[in-house]
Amino acid sequence: WPTRHLALEMDRVMDAMFVYGTLKRGQDNHHWLRGARFQGRRRLVGGRLHDLGPYPMAVRGTGVIHGEVYAVSDDDLERLDGLEDVPSLYQRHRLPLDDGSLAWTYLGRPEQVRDLPLVPFADWDTTPVFHCGQILHHEPGLQAICPPGRPGQLNHLAQEHLASLGRLAIVKVALQEAPHICFDALSP
Repeated sequence: WPTRHLALEMDRVMDAMFVYGTLKRGQDNHHWLRGARFQGRRRLVGGRLHDLGPYPMAVRGTGVIHGEVYAVSDDDLERLDGLEDVPSLYQRHRLPLDDGSLAWTYLGRPEQVRDLPLVPFADWDTTPVFHCGQILHHEPGLQAICPPGRPGQLNHLAQEHLASLGRLAIVKVALQEAPHICFDALSP
């Protein structure tokens, strides 16, 4: 019996699911992904992320959205569709990620986010951090150059990771007329 059960589990087809809001680790709805396998942080290509207050909503666009990818079953997808109120509030779409793979994700409609602000750096509930010299953790970040010419990395970190970093710079953005990034140095 255990061997047969294991074979059935291995035969189950798993799909990639990209999440960008309250389903991410540390968020209120993450428990809905219990049993799904975390595949790492990725970026969704072709979207914009808007702030609806208690949660974000992605719509099609020209940017990238930062999030997490999970391997999910058909049963997981059906449960998540219920949580996300498909097709009334969200629709599930299969879209490209920055590594060339495809993943399911939930998108709203442009009229649902009209006049609502964008989520800074298209990454819900994280802080962009620039760190000189070494990689902060194993997940891919955006490569950058740290003055005077030393390599560094820009990462998007959740609040629980910020306390243990030591010397770093928090990235701030000014969204008035032309977006730009400035660095504020911090020390432990």
